[in-house]
Amino acid sequence: MIREHHVFPGNYRMTVIAKSTSSFHARLHLLLEELQGEGSFHIEEIPSSKQTYSSFRITIFVESAETALWRRERIGGVDGVLMLL
Repeated sequence: MIREHHVFPGNYRMTVIAKSTSSFHARLHLLLEELQGEGSFHIEEIPSSKQTYSSFRITIFVESAETALWRRERIGGVDGVLMLL
């Protein structure tokens, strides 16, 4: 199904919902640096109205659907992730 909705190689987008803490943002950023290496990624943080939670919109460049799914699994395993869309 992922191949039906995305072109590879190319950008792959996902959204992570987590509590708004600087430590979570740092863990997420470090993991993306590790996973992407020299590849590109972008994180946009959008806090909730009470700033208790944040939506982290992530865009990564990947070569294949398998790479996208593997990285999605790793990102979903970051301590503090409440939901991965």
